[in-house]
Amino acid sequence: MIKAKEERLKIIEIITKEKENIFKKTKEEQDKLQIQGILAKQLENEKKTLEK
Repeated sequence: MIKAKEERLKIIEIITKEKENIFKKTKEEQDKLQIQGILAKQLENEKKTLEK
């Protein structure tokens, strides 16, 4: 019974670490998308300026 409890604790620890990794990766991707959006707007503004 103690062994089963230890195994569950290990599994919970692994799941917690995976959740943290997923959260970090999601945050990084959101930041990248936000930067890409800003760059896209800058390019659009530059294009409009060049067209004038």
